[in-house]
This record gives sequence, C-alpha cells and structure tokens, in this order.
Amino acid sequence: LRMSRLVRVTRIMKVFRFHWMKELRLMLKGLIGGLRTLVTAMLLLFAVLYVIAGLATYLLGRDPRIRDLGLESLFYNLPISMFTTFRCLAGQCDADSGAPLPSILATEF
Repeated sequence: LRMSRLVRVTRIMKVFRFHWMKELRLMLKGLIGGLRTLVTAMLLLFAVLYVIAGLATYLLGRDPRIRDLGLESLFYNLPISMFTTFRCLAGQCDADSGAPLPSILATEF
C-alpha cells in the first residue's frame, strides 16, 4: 500500500517537471507565499483583538455602570469582548438596543 502511494507521488512529481506545468508551479508557489502572509496578518489581528478585549473586560466588564446601561452582555468575559471588539473594528459597533456603542460609552465615562 505504501509502495503504491509512493509510486503515485513520483508520477505526480514527474508531471510537475514538464515545461508546460511551469505556470502551475508558479501559481502554487504564490499561493503558499500568500498563505504565509495571510496567517501572519491573522495572528497580528488576533493579538491586537486579544489585548484590546482584555482591557475592555478588565475595565468595563467589572464596572457597575455597564450593568446599569445593559451592556454587561458585551463585556462580561474575554471571548465575548473579543467578538465585540471585532465587531467595532469591522464597523458594526452597536449595542443590543441598536444605539451606537461609542456614543453610549462616551456619555457615561
């Protein structure tokens, strides 16, 4: 079974050595290089979201004024705060009532 798989892989490698497959090889190299950049960007975005959400959870999640405003469901733990932060970065930064979250927080704090 292993030998047949090895034969299949070598046949595929022989196909990639043909001159007319040069463009496909270039496309695959570009795809792999682009994936590396995409993963790096996603990790950087995750790190920024993690830090901002951690601060929001620590500062806003424990504040009694947030409970009075009805925003406790947006900041009570880290994953929910990360989702709220991502929503704000993506442009949909609204409370459950539909009011803009930055204006609510700015008037209260």
